[in-house]
Amino acid sequence: MFDEEWRRQVRGEPSSMILLPVHDERLHGPMPNEVSADVPVASRKRRALAQQLHAQLADPPSWSGPDRFGWSVLDVPAARLDGAARALREAPATALRDPSSVLVTVGKRSGSVVLRLHGDTFSVVFHVSPGDGPVLVVLDELPGYAVRVDTDPDPKGIMRVMAMKHEVLRAMDKTQRSRPAAARAPVPHTT
Repeated sequence: MFDEEWRRQVRGEPSSMILLPVHDERLHGPMPNEVSADVPVASRKRRALAQQLHAQLADPPSWSGPDRFGWSVLDVPAARLDGAARALREAPATALRDPSSVLVTVGKRSGSVVLRLHGDTFSVVFHVSPGDGPVLVVLDELPGYAVRVDTDPDPKGIMRVMAMKHEVLRAMDKTQRSRPAAARAPVPHTT
């Protein structure tokens, strides 16, 4: 099934699969430090925390529990924080406008695929595969903390989170498909 989908994609035919550029350190080498000095200090701190959380989702520590991310993650519905709600709304457009703002990696030990997106004042981090797991929003306005938005008790809140994930992935797929096949990032084999 996957092989036929892949052939359809290569021929430029419609496909139900999503193309994502995935960085695998085993194949592509270590990730460079992405926190550049030309962004404001608040954004540098936010980006650094998002990168740390991204790494922890990709290859979680051997212990688990509510504090596995340390004390830096707050469990708050996105609707209660304007910045988090704005991040959920703006993330898909950011991914479409600037594909370089998105990093998708595969964990060395876990094999989990995790996406991190940096906007102007927010970052979003979540699992692509497996699809469950925390969805974290990091805001310039809330330094040193991430907001976990996937545990909202309101079904509408959960639907907003799921829609954001789907739309970010579709945006990445659209930007990948617009590139010539030879220039596309490698896609890991799915089993």
